Amino acid sequence: MGQAPLNNQKYLIVGDGRLSRHLSHYFKLSNISFKTWSRKKNNYEQLQHYLQDNPVVLLAIQDKAILEFYKAYLKDMDLTVVHFSGALHFSEIYGFHPLMTFSETLYSLETYQSISFISTPSEPSFESVFPNLTNPNFKIPTEKKALYHSYCVVAGNFSNILWKAVSERFQTQLQLPQTVLMPYLQAVFENIKNDPTGSLTGPLAREDHHTIEKNLESLSGDALKSIYLSFYEFYQNEKKETPREHLEL
Repeated sequence: MGQAPLNNQKYLIVGDGRLSRHLSHYFKLSNISFKTWSRKKNNYEQLQHYLQDNPVVLLAIQDKAILEFYKAYLKDMDLTVVHFSGALHFSEIYGFHPLMTFSETLYSLETYQSISFISTPSEPSFESVFPNLTNPNFKIPTEKKALYHSYCVVAGNFSNILWKAVSERFQTQLQLPQTVLMPYLQAVFENIKNDPTGSLTGPLAREDHHTIEKNLESLSGDALKSIYLSFYEFYQNEKKETPREHLEL
């Protein structure tokens, strides 16, 4: 692997998924020179051509394909290679994980600049690889990278699944428009943002076990019941209390 790049470096973004599109848009907004390549849209002859003029290669591809792609096309070249996996670490490839969820909708420059990038001590500084970007960046121990990513999945992906499930049930079970949830969702987010440790409301926060039992009874036959109970137990455990001790199930 080559040395960490200097200022005014040129980049090749490999991939055609959401991350690739967001990186490309961020670079455009930041006036950074780059090219893109993907197996679906380009051929390998073009890849070799691009590699001659763009020595910093950004692998915005699936985790399972990173090492295979590197060994097949990049290993023996004098390149700086970067991947963006949150869970994986490779001695041959630099890793900088963007702590963000990427939707189909592209973001503003301000949003991109607010994204924190997480790396490990074996990586060079973020500034040396991306000298024209001003993102916050942090290093964590290599052995805790998978743990870090699991926390991201729990907080972001799991909450997304729950809101989607409730939104659908509002419509199918209650005949309520999904939009009715939006002010509630926004308030939950603002409360977490402004007071992370004191933002929880509802029967768990009040220790209203009668209401919790009613909730669980109403969810009979729905997979959300087991999720509700798991969260109840988790919350009790976080408070160092014994799960289920107040519930008659």
